[in-house]
Amino acid sequence: MPADASARFAVPFPIDLGLTLGPLQRGAGDPTIHFDGDQVWRAARTPEGVGALHLEVANDDVAAEAWGDGASWLLNSVPQLLGFDDRGKVRLSMKQVDQQTGEDLSKKPQPNAETQQQTG
Repeated sequence: MPADASARFAVPFPIDLGLTLGPLQRGAGDPTIHFDGDQVWRAARTPEGVGALHLEVANDDVAAEAWGDGASWLLNSVPQLLGFDDRGKVRLSMKQVDQQTGEDLSKKPQPNAETQQQTG
């Protein structure tokens, strides 16, 4: 069956759909998501209705196809689903923070090798 909607999304680096979307899977028997190599199938309820989404990594882009009443909504959500904003730029935070306090560690002076050897 031909897709109701399709699009291609350029990615600036290799993407692993399993690692990126794996946290959406709720157990091995989750019927709403299926991983197959460089492809993923996902079923979802959207504000426009139910739909199915197929994503496949191909070279430097991700091909997306969608079916159902929610097809347009699913395609429009692919950049956010993959961690990109609507301009295709990655939203990454490289800030180092203390996991307990949330304090920004990048502002603290880093100990050098001599200091660590003297105290270790």
